[in-house]
Amino acid sequence: MRNLLILCSFVCLSISAVAAEPGAADPAAASSINGKPQKLITFEELKQASKGGTRVDLHSSKLLEQIAHIDSEIENGIIYSELSGSDLEHVQKSLKSFSEFGQTKLNAVSDVAITPQLLQQQKKINSILDRAQKDSVLKCFTERTTGTHLVNMKCRTVAQVRRIREKSQDNFLRRNEGKLDAARSGGGGRATLAVE
Repeated sequence: MRNLLILCSFVCLSISAVAAEPGAADPAAASSINGKPQKLITFEELKQASKGGTRVDLHSSKLLEQIAHIDSEIENGIIYSELSGSDLEHVQKSLKSFSEFGQTKLNAVSDVAITPQLLQQQKKINSILDRAQKDSVLKCFTERTTGTHLVNMKCRTVAQVRRIREKSQDNFLRRNEGKLDAARSGGGGRATLAVE
């Protein structure tokens, strides 16, 4: 609970600081995750995000409520901030088909059978939502700017940290590969002195 309070305090303070900067238009649009503008996070939203997101259960009598809740969580951008691209499109299409199934189930006089395809789709959507939620967890750390005594608090999602690490490793390998190629071709940085 203490960590949530610290994180909420930091987010509120950092967005307030951005808003105080001259020329800053909208503090909510000041930060973004995965290209989506982030809004000010309230403590209640942060508590809700720590509990976990909603998942699809086709057997539930509250299927339509679940779908509406998942849509709002995606729109909110806190729990599923790293859900994007083809995964986002696939989830939205599936939620639409689940919604149609829920309407059919609601309007039907007799019990509507759940097809194996729908169950497979439910399993896939829930696994995509699980992965997106795990990737969207914020990790905060302090960072000291070189040459100063100032300490800055930075928060990134798990997926952002992974992308930064992968990019750094790729750059390191590419840079070292270039040095190895130069050494193999004879110009590896060693100076040779020709004596005549």
